[in-house]
Amino acid sequence: MTNIRLAYAHLNLRWNPFGAISIEDAPQLAVVDVEAFVDRLQRPGFALQFLGEPGRGKTTHLLALCEYFPQAPYLHFRENAEMPEILQAPLLFLDDTQWLSTSIRKRIFSRQASIVIGTLKDHSKELIKAGLEYCSVYLKGATADTLETIVQRRIDWARRRPGPVPGVPESEVARLIQEYHCDTRAILSRLYDEFQALEEITDVKI
Repeated sequence: MTNIRLAYAHLNLRWNPFGAISIEDAPQLAVVDVEAFVDRLQRPGFALQFLGEPGRGKTTHLLALCEYFPQAPYLHFRENAEMPEILQAPLLFLDDTQWLSTSIRKRIFSRQASIVIGTLKDHSKELIKAGLEYCSVYLKGATADTLETIVQRRIDWARRRPGPVPGVPESEVARLIQEYHCDTRAILSRLYDEFQALEEITDVKI
């Protein structure tokens, strides 16, 4: 019988911890604090917008909140993409709303619903005109402590069995934050490449 070597088995991993994750896995891997917003989002007329540069965790925050509202629609808009149907619902999760036209946002914000938004563009003036109570959360990216937790949580998620696995030392976490200016997405992409190149269980050196 041919001996088929399992991918990442030599690292005691099931897969690369820093690859793309599914919407279903995202909440358990998120290192965010969103529980304080859950109660207010259960009532209509409230908008919560997460603002920040690319890679600072907007989508992660939305998906973490989605875990509390599994029936609420989640829509991720893309530049120049076909406009998806926006269902009528008491709560909507809308990601990358900067790609929507002002007129479309106006129609959405005028609904009798609550909305969670991820955006590069501040919609505060539009939310005020729509008569919505709102809260803006500005995301600046991961701190060293947060990134250490994210990294370890990802590695534990990918672990194949008990025993040693590759690690990312505290000194390398600090180096990544300095190099990528807290851009969590870019940091995880760099770690993906580093883990992809590992030939044995060892600490990553950036």
